[in-house]
Amino acid sequence: MSLGQTRVLAPGETALPQGLADQAVLAISNSLLFDEVGRHERWDGAGYPRGISGETIPLAARIFAIADVWDALADRPYRAAWPRERVLAHIRAEAGRHFNPRVVEALVEELSEADPPRAEPQPQPVPRRLKSGSSYTNARGSASMPAFPQP
Repeated sequence: MSLGQTRVLAPGETALPQGLADQAVLAISNSLLFDEVGRHERWDGAGYPRGISGETIPLAARIFAIADVWDALADRPYRAAWPRERVLAHIRAEAGRHFNPRVVEALVEELSEADPPRAEPQPQPVPRRLKSGSSYTNARGSASMPAFPQP
């Protein structure tokens, strides 16, 4: 069998590719299932189901644990979402206990690069109340459209 074939494969020729695909799906689903279960482990070893700690927890499970908490603190039908800064403060506080400190550090760094802190909004000048027939002058002193008559 050749990958460059343009003809329809015979039934016996499809068994090998289908079997490999099935094995790949099984391997991936098993590792994802393990990492999904591993998200309940804690960096300090107080988690479950196996009570493992530190680097013995698979990296994917350590990452997934933070994502799971982030999601849990999102908006729910029964309560409002925590503000982003409160979620980050909680995750930082749990670094070294619940979460891998290096994974927390990477998350914080990634978020700060992706969404840098914004400058505080500057107060905007409030237009003065104008008399009928006068025009509004903006902050640069240029005139704009005539003002509407004031009651």
